[in-house]
Amino acid sequence: MGRTRCLFCAVVLAILVSASALPQSVAGAQRPAGIIEGRVLAQPDGSPLQGAEVWATTGRGSTSGSAATDSKGNFRITGLPTGSYTVHAMKVGYATLAFGQQEVTDQRAVVELGNAPVSQVNVYLPRAAALTVVVRDALGEPLPGVVVGALLARFADGERRLVAATTAYSPFPRTTDDRGEVRLFALAPGEYFVGARLTRMGMAGDSTSNPETFYPGTVQAEMAQSVVLEAGADLFIDLPLSSTARGTLTASVVSSTGSRLAAPRTQVMVVLAGGTATVAVDQSTPDGFVARDLPPGDYLVQVSGQNSLGGEEFYSRIHRFDGEDAPVAIQTNPFGTIQGRLVFQDEDLKGVRPSIEIGLEILGYGRRPTSVEIRSDWSFEIKGVAGLGMLRPKDTDAKWFMRSVILAGRDISDELLDLQTAFGGDPVEIHLSRKTTQLSGSVNTATGERTDSYTVLAFAVDPALWRPRSRYITAKRVEGGGGFTLTGLPQGSYFLIALDRFERGREYDKTTLSKLSHSAVRITLAEGESRFEPLRLMSRRELSGRR
Repeated sequence: MGRTRCLFCAVVLAILVSASALPQSVAGAQRPAGIIEGRVLAQPDGSPLQGAEVWATTGRGSTSGSAATDSKGNFRITGLPTGSYTVHAMKVGYATLAFGQQEVTDQRAVVELGNAPVSQVNVYLPRAAALTVVVRDALGEPLPGVVVGALLARFADGERRLVAATTAYSPFPRTTDDRGEVRLFALAPGEYFVGARLTRMGMAGDSTSNPETFYPGTVQAEMAQSVVLEAGADLFIDLPLSSTARGTLTASVVSSTGSRLAAPRTQVMVVLAGGTATVAVDQSTPDGFVARDLPPGDYLVQVSGQNSLGGEEFYSRIHRFDGEDAPVAIQTNPFGTIQGRLVFQDEDLKGVRPSIEIGLEILGYGRRPTSVEIRSDWSFEIKGVAGLGMLRPKDTDAKWFMRSVILAGRDISDELLDLQTAFGGDPVEIHLSRKTTQLSGSVNTATGERTDSYTVLAFAVDPALWRPRSRYITAKRVEGGGGFTLTGLPQGSYFLIALDRFERGREYDKTTLSKLSHSAVRITLAEGESRFEPLRLMSRRELSGRR
């Protein structure tokens, strides 16, 4: 369940045009530094926590500043550029959480920092929980050398997946000792799953051929049972390690011209809850490769090489390999090139050059472009891409917004496309406009009192738009300040709802959206429209009682 560095990498890529290439009037302006201040308090009594570490991260996950709390729990992070931040806090003996969270899977609140300081960013930390796991073999004997991890169920790109839980004080996974025990500590309250995998054996076999076992003793992630940890809990569980049948994956490989690849390079990886692990591949066969002794699971396959046209590559995820022998036919394709033009709607730029960046979101696994170029006439070219993805331009000054992405007369703004084959040399037009929607509102409780702690969710009425990374879906956690503002939704009809708690990533789960649509308010937004919509707060308990 350890992470492995390789050519596969889970990525959401922002391919940026260097600001140094822009005119000085656009790129040279220095944005003033800002301040975020608040308190770190204990759950549930609200007592101040001294010596807690607090840090602010950007949307890309990099830390921009940090501070420690004083005797009254106060902190002050200075020197921050204007922008959007998530604020995290941790202290020994307490769980690590972010502003707006009560449990580790909750939505995080985003702090929008302008020129003025942002105060009252209060983070509440509960006592940390711990879980001791005893791993046993088929005879009930304790097993040393087993990697064990605490896992969380997350919705990523519309799928429910088990992913590794990590804390600052207790990195996971950990390995069982001579008693077969491992203690997972510093856990935030919440619902966890447990996965285990044997990594060293006193018998023949390598670590990659051992399946991942989930509590209470299954190799199927969908059959795993959860363990609910309350604040300060200290629980013990037994986990019998499972064995299962193994199979062989045999692949034939040809290039896009039907010929064999020259100097092919193959990588096969098993997808684990805590990351990926490389499996042994036999490339001595003349037509492709063979991977033997594979347990059931999901596998990533990457094949690259050369033919008469140049470099080619293949990416794929094999879902639900069941352990039986399986032949696979693979065809590589040339690296993708995307060419097109930025089109600015309904306005003469009058010599002013907007600071536009072209973002390329790649879903799951893919290849970074070898080059990105935006020319003076607003034509652009992106070379060397692979994987499933979509184009996402961005104006760093937040004055221009994406209206549509047109390919061969069709709007592909929210479609996941094969970046190697979908464009076929056809030019893309990215339409940008200054007109954008703004949806704001307030939220009251069932008794009519105003609340400033909730998650607001907007999603398209049309289920066909419930796709991973869709612009027609947005969720925002609000902590303090009272009202909410959602900017940039495309014109159309939406459901709108305010929830006391909401799990991160669940906004892309179709089943969840279908259930929430029965309790949500329905609205319609025209292009460039601004409107105010009051909402009533819906609780988890209230929603669970509705069909």
